[in-house]
Amino acid sequence: MEITIHGPDGREHSLARGPLEISYDERADVFSAVSAGHDRLAANPTAQALFVRTLRFLIGPDDTIVGFQILEFRKFDPEEGNVDVLYTPRFSAPELGLDDASAGEIIEAVQTRLLS
Repeated sequence: MEITIHGPDGREHSLARGPLEISYDERADVFSAVSAGHDRLAANPTAQALFVRTLRFLIGPDDTIVGFQILEFRKFDPEEGNVDVLYTPRFSAPELGLDDASAGEIIEAVQTRLLS
């Protein structure tokens, strides 16, 4: 099943199919899970994105969601607010041993490993 996310402007965004690369900048408290080749996009604070609280789904040049980031990662609670958007889109995160995992599942796995 092809999952898409609809932005507030009504545009439809499909999901990148490649595996996500995981990184965490402890000093800035920013977690990133981004498809290969999109590091510059993740490093750009003004990159096109869809926001859910401090989570931003990054939008690539072809309007595809290429991953996500969380600002203030230590404080982020994946169960707070609109959880549908966190648990519907599915991604692959091989570094975490996760395939077909939701953003929420990826976040929880990283929080368990890094913040416990």
